[in-house]
Amino acid sequence: MTVGKDIHAVLLAAGRSERMGRNNKLLLNVDGTPLVRKSAINILNSNVTSMTVVTGFDENKIVNALSGLNVNFVKNINFREGLSSSLKAGLANITPTPPAVIICLADMPKIQPEHINQLIENFDPFKGWEICIPTNNGKRGNPVLIGSRFFPYIFETSGDFGAKQVMKQHSDKIVEVEIGTSDIHFDIDTQDEYENFTTRSI
Repeated sequence: MTVGKDIHAVLLAAGRSERMGRNNKLLLNVDGTPLVRKSAINILNSNVTSMTVVTGFDENKIVNALSGLNVNFVKNINFREGLSSSLKAGLANITPTPPAVIICLADMPKIQPEHINQLIENFDPFKGWEICIPTNNGKRGNPVLIGSRFFPYIFETSGDFGAKQVMKQHSDKIVEVEIGTSDIHFDIDTQDEYENFTTRSI
């Protein structure tokens, strides 16, 4: 862990993955393991202090897919209300409140520990760098690190936008971290995207 930085991760894994059809994308096999587990392991191998996984849809199956990993679970009973409800559930579950959290999406298997570590390294409230966003050629991606000072604003949000509105309102506190890879833009939403990714991974 980076000295002096107590950064936690919130992994959002509550969605219904409606664009995938009948399958829950987070339970699909990627490199011999469920997608949600692959994403979680990559995060746990970074310098985060701990990770809270927010469940909702297919809660029991998601928990089983992550069995044996050192994570905390919180169920979002309001997961149908969108991404912001899951983010709020995750933040409310972390005690004591950490200096910052990294908001991670469970359908992004290409996110590597070093990507997360670069965000952690750039977090510096004393310089006003309180929201760290990864970029590739100037295009922003995920995950996003956000300082605890903005948690109250997140609790006021609603819908499927996560912390986007908060970041827009506090753009002067954002530091863009050039990651140098399009992996920060890649997620799996559809059957075609899944098949393309797994075919290339073989």
